[in-house]
Formats: sequence, structure tokens, C-alpha cells
Amino acid sequence: MHGVGLREVVALGGLALALVFGFMFFDPGSTDGKTDVRATPSLGELVPTPAPPTATPIPVRELKEPGGNWFLVYYERSASGRDTRSAEGFIERLTIDEAGKPFPDFTDDAWRVEASQQLTLEPGRYRFTLETDGAVAVTVGEKVVFEANDDASPQRRDVVFDHPGGSLAILINMRDTGGPLRLDWAD
Repeated sequence: MHGVGLREVVALGGLALALVFGFMFFDPGSTDGKTDVRATPSLGELVPTPAPPTATPIPVRELKEPGGNWFLVYYERSASGRDTRSAEGFIERLTIDEAGKPFPDFTDDAWRVEASQQLTLEPGRYRFTLETDGAVAVTVGEKVVFEANDDASPQRRDVVFDHPGGSLAILINMRDTGGPLRLDWAD
């Protein structure tokens, strides 16, 4: 019998590497260093769960009142409950403040107004604020992005929407349900 030769040293080295890799990759009690989760919790002990990753918030761009004219359409509600288009016109600034009815032949608390304007925006998330007194619904493109019933007093309402970019229409629908009707784009 001679001593330990090169062949035996290489075999022992390979065995040692196999054991190291076995403990590193196949040990069920070990972790990857990211969480402190044990393989087998004790009875009555809560199993810790890793927190889900939080999404990066999308920056919101403040949308000032667009220049140009707002197109207004007034609808009167008939006794049968149908809305009839009764008047239309343009205004430069979105400010409507009616204590009762907008026209002498309308019935108070039985009318609504739609204000619309066409815009071109870059892709992103946008926000604008309306001051309203009355039931309000805001449609951007084909999607309703905000709705609220009439409150006892005027309210500031933030409207937030996502837009893929390009041309879009903003439609603000206000219904007089009792008391004054107020709609103002707050800058």
C-alpha cells in the first residue's frame, strides 16, 4: 500500500464539492437570503409571507382648462321622463351658474346641460378639478371616469383619467336635481 496519490486527492476533492453544492442548493431549510421563512413552522405559529412588491406610482399631470370654446347642449325633461334637446351654444370658459332654470320655458329641476370639448393630449395620467353643485358625470373618450350625485352644497371634485395619447373628447354632463346648478373648471 502506498500513500494517497493524485487519483485519490481528485476523488476526495470532487466529493467535497458535491457535498458543498448539495448543501447550498438542496437544503430545504435554507433560504436565498431574501426572506426569513423557515421550512417547517411550529404549531400555533404564523407563517410569515413576503410582502408583495409595490407598484411605482404613475405621475399625474395637472390639466388646466383647455383654450377654445366649450360646446353646450341643454336638455329639458318632459312629463314622460324623456330628455329633449332644446338649446345649444358655445362659451369660452366653463362657468355655468344657474339659480333656477336657464330659459324661461324650462321647468326648474327638470333639465340638464352637457359641456364638451375636443383635446389632443400626450400619453399619460391627467387630473383636473371641477366645482359642481348638481349631479355630475364626466366622460373622457368613450369611458365614464367620474360620477357623483347632487350634494347639499357645492363640491370640489378631482377627476383623474389615463389617456394613451392623441385626440379625445371630454364630456361633462350636469343634471339639475334641486336647488342651483353650478359647474366651473377650477384652475
